[in-house]
Amino acid sequence: GMGGGGKTTLAQLVYNDGKIDGHFDLKMWVHVSEDFSVRRITREIIESASKGRQSELVNWNMVQDKLKGQLQGKRYLLVLDDVWNEDRNQWEPIFLPLMYGERGSKILITTQNKNVANIMDMTSLYCLEGLSNRDCWLIFKRFAFGNESSSGNPKLEGIGKEMVGKIKGLPLIPDL
Repeated sequence: GMGGGGKTTLAQLVYNDGKIDGHFDLKMWVHVSEDFSVRRITREIIESASKGRQSELVNWNMVQDKLKGQLQGKRYLLVLDDVWNEDRNQWEPIFLPLMYGERGSKILITTQNKNVANIMDMTSLYCLEGLSNRDCWLIFKRFAFGNESSSGNPKLEGIGKEMVGKIKGLPLIPDL
C-alpha cells in the first residue's frame, strides 16, 4: 500500500501483541528501507535476535552460522519493514539461514511495492485500504477542532472537508 497507509503501525501492533509472545520463541524486527545491504540486514536480524547486542563477526560464513545457530530449534517471527528490493537473488543469502527455524516460524513483510510480495512467494498478501472520507473527516475534525463543534464555522468546516478529500484515505495525514 501507499506510504503512510498504516502498514508499519499494523505490523507493530501484531509484533507487540502479548498473544504473539507465547506463540514464538524469538521475535526480530529489521527496518530494511531502500538502502539494501545483505550484510547489514543479516547483522540486524542477528542483533535483533540477541536483544540488540552488537555482532562482532568478521566474515560472512561466521555471520551465516551465527544466525543459523540463533534460529535452530526455535519458532520465530521476523518482521522485515519497508522492503523495496525486488531482486530475489539478493534475498537468497538472507533467507537461507532462516530455513533453520522451527515449523510455524513466520516472516511478516511490509512494502509499498506489490512486486516485492510476488518475488517473496508470500502465502498471504494483505493490501491495506485507505480510510473512508467520513473516517478521515472524523479524525481530522477531532484534531482540528478538539471538543468544539465545527458546525459553528461553516467556512472552516468546508476548508477541512476539502483537505480531507486531498488526503486520499491515508491515516497518518489527518493526525498531523
